[in-house]
Amino acid sequence: MKTTIIKLIIAIAAFSLTVAAVVGSITFSRSSEYLQREIESNVRNTTEKYANQFSAIFNHKEGLVDSVAAFVSVTFDPEELKRNPAYMEEYKEMLKEIIAETISSTTIAHGLYVTFNPELTPNNDEVWYSFQDGVATYIEADFEGNMRDFEDPIPEDMQYFFAPIEAGSAIWTGPYYDKDIKINVLSYSKAIYVGDFFVGIAGSDVTTEDTTDIIQQMHPYDNGYAFLLNSDMEFIIRPDSVQGKTLQEVIPESYESVASQLMQKPNGDLIMEVDGLQYITGFARLNNGWILGISQLRQNAFSPIYSLNQVLLAQGVIISLLIVLFSTFFSISFSRPINLRQSTLEAQNREKDILLIYQSRQAKIGEMVGNIAHQWKQPLNSINLVLVNIMDAYHYGDLDEKSLSKSIRKVEDIISNMSDTIGDFTGFLKPPKKKDHFDVHDSMTMALSLMEESLQKHSIKVNYHKEESCMAYGYANEFSHVLFNIIGNARDAILAENLPVKQIDIIVRYEGQSLFIQMVNRYCRIDEKILALVFDPYFTTKEEKGGTGIGLYISKVIIEQRMNGKIWLQNIQDGVSCAISLPCSPGINFQEVE
Repeated sequence: MKTTIIKLIIAIAAFSLTVAAVVGSITFSRSSEYLQREIESNVRNTTEKYANQFSAIFNHKEGLVDSVAAFVSVTFDPEELKRNPAYMEEYKEMLKEIIAETISSTTIAHGLYVTFNPELTPNNDEVWYSFQDGVATYIEADFEGNMRDFEDPIPEDMQYFFAPIEAGSAIWTGPYYDKDIKINVLSYSKAIYVGDFFVGIAGSDVTTEDTTDIIQQMHPYDNGYAFLLNSDMEFIIRPDSVQGKTLQEVIPESYESVASQLMQKPNGDLIMEVDGLQYITGFARLNNGWILGISQLRQNAFSPIYSLNQVLLAQGVIISLLIVLFSTFFSISFSRPINLRQSTLEAQNREKDILLIYQSRQAKIGEMVGNIAHQWKQPLNSINLVLVNIMDAYHYGDLDEKSLSKSIRKVEDIISNMSDTIGDFTGFLKPPKKKDHFDVHDSMTMALSLMEESLQKHSIKVNYHKEESCMAYGYANEFSHVLFNIIGNARDAILAENLPVKQIDIIVRYEGQSLFIQMVNRYCRIDEKILALVFDPYFTTKEEKGGTGIGLYISKVIIEQRMNGKIWLQNIQDGVSCAISLPCSPGINFQEVE
């Protein structure tokens, strides 16, 4: 598959996947938030619903107690009690009928009672009915047998009697173990007065077993539980899995924060961590100040969110695969004509590049042939002069073996120099085969040798400074072409300016991991507008002299595309600098170089 098609597929797929990812992320985030709010709302609403039910039960029981207390405070006659020794028994019989009738009218209350002031009777009298199996049953309280007394210290099972007296109002107490009926109960009790005369306590109780059964059903998810706290953050009812009598014992580290929220808000939800597990907990305050809580294991409560994650992930994978398949099909179909057009253009561009390089080489070959012709004139004249001298010596009889050998050696030296010039020219024309390590100094020497005649003819001085080792990696022959182009342009600029001092400075040195070649044309500067265009193809300022404008363009292609280097031209303080940066040959010890 063509590179263009691959790039197009990647671009379309990347764009589509990005859009899908953004849309999916937004959808997932909002769906998760919505589900989380729904779960929290469900736990909170469930807690409030059950709290309202409990409050209704407690309100009903409070209403029963208030009704009985009001009846006693209106009907009990302290004066008649003093006059009639049988009054208490008579009154108890009447009260039994009232309490039995009252408790039979409801299916909620478990027990309803009036405990008289022990100072009024030596028998610790009490009228107590329990609603069991749909029947109001009279309970005989055994104060003596169960060792209940009315003196300090006040036992726990007598708080129902003394707590409302101390509080001065009706109050809930418990849970405590009732020895008469042998079960744990919660009690709501209220002191009864006739004026300032203390008659006793009216109260109602409910078994904690019944309350626990109700509370244990209060959870909207599996592995959840409910609990009941009093205003002191002590557990009234808790499941067996919760170890501790107080909330602080269960969550010692986060107790202050959680207790603050429970006391400040009438209802709400929060996160509690118990034994390393997080629970989302809804809470609501009952009308008596107690706090009902429902806790759900966060992992179970949020399982719909986790399921949604898996569904969205699966959808994302499927959508991604479909996008890639569609992108591949679409790109191949869409890019086929583009690919054909690109192949045609690439072929045309290759032909143009070949033509440009051919034109550039032809131009340089012509210039070098001219330089060689100039360089050979003097040697040929010298050879001719040696031959003439040999002929004259022969005519005058002065030709001996010694003088002949000397003349022959001189001709051989001249021919050897001419052969070196041809060798440089032939090496310059050799096409490059592959990248290799080469000495930049050899390439520079070749370029300067081929231009020696032209530089000397115009009295242009070249100052060449180099490091001891100048190894680079690339195409040595093509690099020589680049140097030849740049030095030739520097020479032409000097001749165009007609400067009194004609000088080219060449510096080769290491800079970091690169080899830096700088050629400075002293005392010449280029207009900044022209400087920005010098590497463009066919741009030239020497049209009248036959300039083609491809020399520097070809140089840039060779350095940057063929040799992974960089070339740039800039004005400096006293001239123009053409700089080349090449990757160094592997194996160079930069520490030694520095």
